[in-house]
Amino acid sequence: MLMWCHAPTLQQYIAQAQRENSALRTATVQRGVLNIELDDLRQTLMKLWHLPELLVRISDSRHAEQSIVRNVVLAVTPGAPHDAWLGQSGIAR
Repeated sequence: MLMWCHAPTLQQYIAQAQRENSALRTATVQRGVLNIELDDLRQTLMKLWHLPELLVRISDSRHAEQSIVRNVVLAVTPGAPHDAWLGQSGIAR
């Protein structure tokens, strides 16, 4: 959203590149256009803005497997299936 508001030309270029080549990964286009992936930029900005560490951590896809992150994501995701955090055996991971 910030890209569309503050750098619409760059975001439009990224969107157009993906429309033209559906096999092109978003991160690849972002690195090519911005010299950084938006996930990394978001993490850096949240740390610069001194947002709470938990918020920074749960929004970082590299921490997606941590139980605290899974719990928060499931809690705030409307209609999230309860078995998303259960293993195939039905026992909580």
